Amino acid sequence: LEKELEHVFREDLLVACKKWGIDVTGTDTGDSLIHMLADKMKDPKERKRVFSTFTQLERDLLGVLTLSGGAMSYDRLKPFRKIYSYGQLNQTERDLRKFGIIIRRMMSRLTEYGREVAEFKVLEFFIPHLSEFFESLPEHQTEKPKKAKKFVDERDTLLIDILLLVSYIAKHEVKMTSSWEFPKREIDHMKEAMSQPTDERFEVVQKFARKAGVYTIVEGDRVHPSKVDTLFAGEQHLVARRLLLSALGRTRAIWATPDQPTEYTLTLAICRIRQGNQEEWIGIEELRDWIRSELFQDNQPLKWIQVDEDRVQMALETPLLLGLIEAAYKGKKILGVKLTEVGARVLQEGSVPIKPEHRETFFVQPNFEISAFTSEM
Repeated sequence: LEKELEHVFREDLLVACKKWGIDVTGTDTGDSLIHMLADKMKDPKERKRVFSTFTQLERDLLGVLTLSGGAMSYDRLKPFRKIYSYGQLNQTERDLRKFGIIIRRMMSRLTEYGREVAEFKVLEFFIPHLSEFFESLPEHQTEKPKKAKKFVDERDTLLIDILLLVSYIAKHEVKMTSSWEFPKREIDHMKEAMSQPTDERFEVVQKFARKAGVYTIVEGDRVHPSKVDTLFAGEQHLVARRLLLSALGRTRAIWATPDQPTEYTLTLAICRIRQGNQEEWIGIEELRDWIRSELFQDNQPLKWIQVDEDRVQMALETPLLLGLIEAAYKGKKILGVKLTEVGARVLQEGSVPIKPEHRETFFVQPNFEISAFTSEM
């Protein structure tokens, strides 16, 4: 460690000493600073304290560097430009240098023209400790979010909206546009009966219906119902499970689709949620850190850095709409989630309650229309 700290600039050493809780005097030499700093860095309690002060951007950069063997050049950081601008990257790198954790070095890269590239490098001493830090599971908090203003449980509204959609398709001749989208006039008719008569709600409903194979497009771009009896057979938790499975398992190459990061985030979020129960709340930050720890252990840097709170909230839309979880909101932001009764029956083995005698659950699909006349007519 002392050998590596010799490559740290003196001005960075002075700032690092202050961040690690060392009182510096004007008479301290470079060697004395290095020895004092190394002693502090070797203290597990001090490492834990300093690691807990990292900002989210600092964690992102340290995590990517650790997953990449401890060092990366600008060239190798190209895939991460969507997360980092060059200016932000340089600022974060400068901030971490002041902790004495990373250094910048110039590397000669052999090309036909010959050139030097800047490389960010984590001190070898910190790589196993950072790996342990990023692989560790977050502390579990089971209390209801105190700042939550609204609690949402969708129950079976999505299933009913899908049935309303397929009911309209069965009763009317619906023809897709040349780009295989529903015509605007048909959308206006279909969304009127839905739980929320908005374009956003219709997009969600038709997306679920398409993935589950509720309708199919036949010759002449006409839309026909498909597999409705099979998909909606049985109780609500059975139907919800089929729709959930239709939304999973569609992961392709990492850049194949913009939805792909949301899909693997959903898969891992379900793995964590199914470990809970109907009384325990799981915070959105805890869920993000749990998913990241799993991806870190799998050595997936591109996937790891794309999982943030916004991505987790996007992924939770699927189980929330299916009534598998209840969400606590502050404004439009989810603060935490917990399993519902339906969610427990879908995600956990052996949680299906004994069915009472003389009781059946079924869906009613209307095959008639009601016309109501006002006094003006």
